[in-house]
Amino acid sequence: MYSTNIKQLSTEIRTPFLWRNGKILSWSEVSIDPGIHALHYGTGIFEGIRVFQNDSGVSKGFKTTEHYKRFSHSAASSGMNLDFTTDELCRATADIIEANQLQNAYLRPLCIQSDGYEQMASASGATTTFIMAFVLPDTINRQIPVQKATISPFIKPKQNAQLFKSKNTGHYILISAAARDAVSKGYNQAIFLDENQNVTEALTDNLFIVSNGVVITPPDEAPILLGITRETLYELLIQDGFEVLKKDISLSSLMEADEIFTSSTAGHIKAIGRVNNTIIGDMQRVGPITSRASRLLDKYISMEIGKD
Repeated sequence: MYSTNIKQLSTEIRTPFLWRNGKILSWSEVSIDPGIHALHYGTGIFEGIRVFQNDSGVSKGFKTTEHYKRFSHSAASSGMNLDFTTDELCRATADIIEANQLQNAYLRPLCIQSDGYEQMASASGATTTFIMAFVLPDTINRQIPVQKATISPFIKPKQNAQLFKSKNTGHYILISAAARDAVSKGYNQAIFLDENQNVTEALTDNLFIVSNGVVITPPDEAPILLGITRETLYELLIQDGFEVLKKDISLSSLMEADEIFTSSTAGHIKAIGRVNNTIIGDMQRVGPITSRASRLLDKYISMEIGKD
């Protein structure tokens, strides 16, 4: 059955405490000046990290170090200062997990340019860094959602590919606009193309197709986020004996695929059962390779969070 909701983080699942520049604070203790640079010019970066509780009752972030390395890369590529090292942010993550007594959750690290808007090229480069926490249900071993997708009218140009390799708040206006367009048309997912009509990614998810048993995802040089879950799946599927390619996916290849699935930190794996008016694979059922990919990822996450 088709999934009906695009992921949203609401205030109802906020945890009591967040982390800001080295301190654990309640949400009510935090305010934002409406004149800051980030709100006017999109100078902010963010990450998404899943927290899972293992069989011993210990909650851990999944691939926390990898996420903070990308966070640091996003800061550098956006010309922003990040005042904390990867190790410091990993320790802060452990602190926020403990402060909120988290079990299964989603963390949103955020760094924003906090100078005033008066200068486009800010003089001091002052930033403020947060780690927010939201309670989310465990995604391991759950039923795989099947989504309806539309081809977005907005493109991700390959000539600006480097822009999309950082999680910069400014360019997410494109994703927000595409999400609104999809919902207005009755879809709960959108797929972006580049100027050559090649597939790039979905809204906040990387994309894979399956064709004659071969798994294909767009190449690293495409205008896509180099997803941590995407790369994990790529390696797991190869280890499991599948042929997995990183190469351009034409629009016709997408529409003729046997299976389409997406991957992301928050959304895990989702199947796409329809693109515009074209049914993908066996109607609304999750394909066998999509199911296998999900099981491989579940097993890997369980193994990783179970380590001391």
